Amino acid sequence: MFTLNGGNVKVWIFAGENRHDAALQVKKGKGRVCVMFWGAISPYELVAFKRVNGYQNSNSYEKMLEDCLPAYRQKFIEEHGRDICFQQDNASCHVSGQLMDFFDREQMYTLRHPPKSPDLNPIENIWGLMKQDIARRAPMNEAELCQFVKEAWLERTTGPKSAELLMSLFNSMSARIEAVILNGGNRTKY
Repeated sequence: MFTLNGGNVKVWIFAGENRHDAALQVKKGKGRVCVMFWGAISPYELVAFKRVNGYQNSNSYEKMLEDCLPAYRQKFIEEHGRDICFQQDNASCHVSGQLMDFFDREQMYTLRHPPKSPDLNPIENIWGLMKQDIARRAPMNEAELCQFVKEAWLERTTGPKSAELLMSLFNSMSARIEAVILNGGNRTKY
C-alpha cells in the first residue's frame, strides 16, 4: 500500500536561517490517500503489476491470479525447464481455504511463510525501494501518487539495473530462509 499523507514535514535548517523563508517551504498534500497495487516478480523479469481497487478478498485475489499466472507460468516452464514457486505473505485472502484450493487445483507449489514475516519474500525489498523513490518525489495528489508508483515499479523491475537487482534478491533466498529459521520465524535483516 502506498500512501499520500498531508502530515508534518521535517526540515533541517542551519543556525541563523529563517525557517519561514519561502525557499524552505515544502508543499504538502491534503488528507490521507491510500492506493494498493499487487505485483509479482521472478528472478528474470516482472510477472504482473495491477492496481487493486477497493478491498481485496479471496474472490478478487483468485481472479487476479487466474488472469496473471497461468500464461506466465507456462512461459517460465518452457524457458527454464522448471516450475515456479509462488510466494506471498499471510494476508487472510492469500491463505484462505479458497486460495489453498486454487493452488491445489493448479498444482502450484507455494513457499509457506511464518506468520508476520515478510523477510522471505523478495518483492518486499522492491516495495521498500519504491516507497523511498516515491517519497523523494513528494506526490501531491492521488493521480501523481499512482503515476509515481507505476514509474517506480517499471524502474525497479525493467530499468537498467533491474536484472541485477532481481537476480540478487532471488539468489539470497537460501540465506533468507536460513536466517528466518535461525531466528525462530522472527524478522531478520532482510
